[in-house]
Amino acid sequence: MVRRILTATLLLSILFFCFRLGDYYIFSLLLLITLLASYELGKLLFYKKSHTIISMLLNAILLVVSLKFEFIWTLTATYSLLVIAWIFFYIEIKSKTMNKSVLLGYVKTIILISFSFPYVLLLLNKPQGLLLLLILCIIIWSCDTFCLLIGKQIGSSHLSVASPNKTIEGSVGGSIGSILCTWLFLWTQGLFYWPSIILPIIMSTVSQIGDLYESLLKRRAHVKDASKLLPGHGGILDRSDSFLIGLPFYYILLTLLGL
Repeated sequence: MVRRILTATLLLSILFFCFRLGDYYIFSLLLLITLLASYELGKLLFYKKSHTIISMLLNAILLVVSLKFEFIWTLTATYSLLVIAWIFFYIEIKSKTMNKSVLLGYVKTIILISFSFPYVLLLLNKPQGLLLLLILCIIIWSCDTFCLLIGKQIGSSHLSVASPNKTIEGSVGGSIGSILCTWLFLWTQGLFYWPSIILPIIMSTVSQIGDLYESLLKRRAHVKDASKLLPGHGGILDRSDSFLIGLPFYYILLTLLGL
């Protein structure tokens, strides 16, 4: 527990200083996260290391491309393709089998990494972008915390084949805890009104899909954590799994709500 708290404190400190120092540091941090998450995801999806390295390079290049061609990430066609992909991921979560095609593996890494982390930059370009990003972090982190706490205390009903440790009670408790924490934050900021209050109701559920999908990939790869990079937490992918689908979905939701 001590290692977990110390690691979390260090990570939050790095995030704080990078966002305070500005664009160059934020992009550098996203590039590092992209490379590390791509490496960990590649180990879960591919048998050959060469495929993992190629996926790392592809995702790094696409992150750089997103700086100059951000409109690609905001097209209606892009949103539609992402929704189709997320439905496919959800079907895989419910299924007992998984397609291990190398080509499909590349598609998954691009969708989960290159069409996830660049939305941090797009969010920051919005009016009050940093506040909107902070709201998403509160939604996801509080949901993760309450899922763990409530699941351990009263969880008994199995949630999904993707993870033997996740329970329905934990999932529901995580959503409720996330909604209440986010509403409290919105109230303190004078933002407790429609459509802001709907954000945690939707996102506390959506964010759990990314978490479940990463759990499925680890289960199929027969590993407990994506890596041992972060003491007490696992890997970068273990700490960002809820953002993989959460980030782009959040951006689309904000766009639909006019925020």
